[in-house]
Amino acid sequence: IVFNILSKFFKIYAQDFFKTLVFCTYSFGHGLMRDYHGNLGYFIVVVPLNTITVLMFTSGEGNPLGNWTNYLKGVIPLWKFITRIIVQIAAGLSAYRLGRTIYKLDYHWSFAHQLTETECTSALTVPVYAGFLIELSGTMYDAWVGYQQLLRFKPLEIFLKFMNMAAVVCMGVYLTGMFMHPSMATGLTFGCKGTSPLEHIFVYWAGPFIGIFLALKLDKFINLRGAKKTEKESSRTDTSKENHLEEQDQWNNNLRQRKKKKYYTK
Repeated sequence: IVFNILSKFFKIYAQDFFKTLVFCTYSFGHGLMRDYHGNLGYFIVVVPLNTITVLMFTSGEGNPLGNWTNYLKGVIPLWKFITRIIVQIAAGLSAYRLGRTIYKLDYHWSFAHQLTETECTSALTVPVYAGFLIELSGTMYDAWVGYQQLLRFKPLEIFLKFMNMAAVVCMGVYLTGMFMHPSMATGLTFGCKGTSPLEHIFVYWAGPFIGIFLALKLDKFINLRGAKKTEKESSRTDTSKENHLEEQDQWNNNLRQRKKKKYYTK
């Protein structure tokens, strides 16, 4: 029983970690595609790859902004939100190490050059306030589009939404890196020359987090519901919330039972 409880408790954290790790590690390949094949090469690779990844990893969040959204919607409590964010930060930092390890495999002639770089440079090439607004607005627009249900065929809808995301990234990549992914930005650029830690947090964490908050507010007033939700789809959010609450109640009940057993043992 204890094993089942613990495995269920830690399962979501493992899913968050590996899903975030995958998306953050992709950025190494995406960067090479952009450097040697331009934005078109990046576009051709990132859209189908991210679509397949989302369809394969159906559980967990691959971006801290997903957990932030769930917290704002009341799906997860504050303590779980903070814990999952810490796990995703660890995944972003691990992705950097994994990416450097992949470079050592020497699959591409440029890998050796990447390994010779001992100092990283910040992706932020505009003033801090401008970078904050760019990450905020890019995240707000991309998230708002992501909230819309336009097609009944889910894979095609995900594909189109990643096309939108790739277009947003291409527009801002040479200004801030256009991460729209706090863990990825931290794993790849935190501590890099040109941006202080406080500036990094302001641009790559505060900006996207506020962007998500504004996107949720915007969706209440402007939404495109071209495809009606089925009963199963419309109840998915409620079911997720109920599962989280049941999990929390189960954990609290087991904690009370252990305390009671300890009391009677004394």
